[in-house]
Amino acid sequence: MFRKDKSYSFVLALIMGVALAVGGSVWATSIGTNVTVTGALTVNSSTATSTLSTGGFTVGTNQFLVQQTSGNVGIGTTTPTSLFSINAAGNTNLFSIGSTTGLDFIVASNGNVGIGTTSPVASFSINAPGNQNLFAIGSTTGMTFLVASNGNIGLGTTTPIASFSINAPGNQNLFVVGSSTGSTFLIASNGNIGLGTTTPIASFSINAPGNQNLFSIGSTTNSTFLVASNGNVGIGTTTPIASFSINAAGNQNLFAIGSTTNSTFLVAGNGYVGIGSSSPTALLSINSLGNQNLFAVGSTTGSNFLIANNGNIGIGATSTPAAFFSINSVGNQNIFAIGSTSASSFIVDAFGNVGVSTAAPAGMFDANGKFTVLRGGNVGVGSTTPTSFFAINPGSSANGPEFTIGSSTRTHFVVTNTGNVGIGTTSPFYMLSISTSTATSTIEIGTGNSTTKGSCIQLYTTSGAVVRMYATTTGTPAVFEAGSCSSLP
Repeated sequence: MFRKDKSYSFVLALIMGVALAVGGSVWATSIGTNVTVTGALTVNSSTATSTLSTGGFTVGTNQFLVQQTSGNVGIGTTTPTSLFSINAAGNTNLFSIGSTTGLDFIVASNGNVGIGTTSPVASFSINAPGNQNLFAIGSTTGMTFLVASNGNIGLGTTTPIASFSINAPGNQNLFVVGSSTGSTFLIASNGNIGLGTTTPIASFSINAPGNQNLFSIGSTTNSTFLVASNGNVGIGTTTPIASFSINAAGNQNLFAIGSTTNSTFLVAGNGYVGIGSSSPTALLSINSLGNQNLFAVGSTTGSNFLIANNGNIGIGATSTPAAFFSINSVGNQNIFAIGSTSASSFIVDAFGNVGVSTAAPAGMFDANGKFTVLRGGNVGVGSTTPTSFFAINPGSSANGPEFTIGSSTRTHFVVTNTGNVGIGTTSPFYMLSISTSTATSTIEIGTGNSTTKGSCIQLYTTSGAVVRMYATTTGTPAVFEAGSCSSLP
């Protein structure tokens, strides 16, 4: 149908049921046959809707197609399988925004999507010029998600300092798998990680409900590594009976540092511990390599405890113990002690002095002042400062004798705490008391300078005069007279 109010400058050939060829312009409300346009086809309407009936719309063979029935649009294909389908021949890009040298967005022929690149190397490639961020959700001051130009990913931060950086405002958790009441995995705002807990109290906290194991590698029947609900750690066992339990199958070693031929530290299957040995023969076996020490606490110049390679043991500042057991005192420290500094049962001080029941021995040997041996050789009984080779001091409170030879029932010689000497008696009344129950002589004191006189006893009177008593060789009664034993006739 043509409009009556318009003039036409074309040649029209109209035959019902055949094609219409147009060489100029045409105005029509409907065309019921094929239309072939040798020039440009322009459809203009300011009020009406242009409709293509059954058959859709096609430009070229498959350059552009609109299916009438489905409404699918196809570019490079006559069978679009979706609302908008693109099929590029060869290596032609499917879609692009920009130019061949500076594309902002591209979908390559292999389906790879590129932003800021003409040759995306992955399913989704982004190339940012300069230091521009690759991807961002949010603003420069309040970023929710960001991929920086160096590839660092940031959550809640505009300046991620690591490959993956999370910054939570306030006390918000950084990462959660689960809910606020039943979290499976959680990273708190302070960086603590929690498994099975919403309030991790350490850098890594695990909370297992009921009797579930906290951590395991392996199966319930053959666990390689397990942390039970009570915190016990088991290696090679599913039921660790201690804080750390190891169960080795067969004759396998329980623990080793090194190799089977050169083990530094090893715990064998039978529980034997070897240091420097891969086959310990005792509960603790140490094998020294070369001249190395077997065991040491301290340093090579100031060892506190050392077992040399020859088996010698050293305690103190010594790296070369000179005997099977050597102790070297540092400063004024005691060498050995049993007890405390104020109530020591046995002590060897820094000078080698031995004390029994005293923390400060007064000499080479000191039994709490009861018996003392000085380094000069003087021996003191009841004295820590003996002034002679053998000195006895019973003390002011002593009730017993100073010295005794014999027993409490038969004393041969006694010196009382008053200085009296008794021979044959336990209670000498005088400075020298001699008692005997036999008829033999109870005392013999020299023969003086005479060959005709017997034994002589010399006495002093209160005035200082000297008297003597002696026996002659003829058996006459003893002579008691003035004079000294040294001047016998």
